Amino acid sequence: QIINQIKKKISNGRHLYISPDKSDTRIFGAENISKEIKKIFSNKFLHNICENYLNYSILNASTMVNYLVNKKKNKGSGNGWHRDDINKTVKAMVYLNNVDKKNGYFELIKSSNKFENIIRDHKLLDQNITDIRFNEHKISRILKKNYKKKDLIKFFGKAGTLILFDPSNLHRGHPLEKGERYAMTNYYFNKLLFNKDI
Repeated sequence: QIINQIKKKISNGRHLYISPDKSDTRIFGAENISKEIKKIFSNKFLHNICENYLNYSILNASTMVNYLVNKKKNKGSGNGWHRDDINKTVKAMVYLNNVDKKNGYFELIKSSNKFENIIRDHKLLDQNITDIRFNEHKISRILKKNYKKKDLIKFFGKAGTLILFDPSNLHRGHPLEKGERYAMTNYYFNKLLFNKDI
């Protein structure tokens, strides 16, 4: 049902972000599209888990839905390896269709958000700590030098699979080799950042 709602919104062609290679179409503020997405946006269970992890008051700034499709040399969801920030935060993502090793599974490097690991990785690559994007060659270097094989986690799952993750870890949506992927993601932030009195 949510996929059909996304398709309808995309067909209208308004308020969309489309990646340069046209493989990733995103709608921010998707909680305004339907009551079904709104339920995920305002879900108290997810909110409480994420707030307990961060240990400060949060709010969900937006629910983003995206549609990924295989295009030549696509970089996958998020436009390749990156971290959102070097500061601890959290997201909740739900696969809306079945996701396997071919159609854009989510992957993350475990513990790559620890301060000592951030420093170590950037030193190895001679890369500024504020540069949060990494190409394939750089990721291969730090995986070989600084991590174990088991630290690269790949998330496969059926429609409805929920993934809670800290995007200050290095992560990406794996480039699609075939098919398509639909997902929606809650973006949680420190509630103080949205206090108009500050």
